[in-house]
Amino acid sequence: MIFEMVGLAPRLQQTTSAAFGARAKRPAYSALHNANLRSLGLDDLRDWRDALKEYLEERTHMVLSA
Repeated sequence: MIFEMVGLAPRLQQTTSAAFGARAKRPAYSALHNANLRSLGLDDLRDWRDALKEYLEERTHMVLSA
């Protein structure tokens, strides 16, 4: 998503942790959610794409201002 948002199109190849001999066991699927936030009755986190876009825009502004 980062590449898409900044207009890059690298040629990438899919791989696995096993291909690199990773020792740590990884779950097949792991999704993040904020149960603590919900238990407090607060709004859920915003969509990660929106947060990523804002971060990239801020980062670009910082680089251009330096």
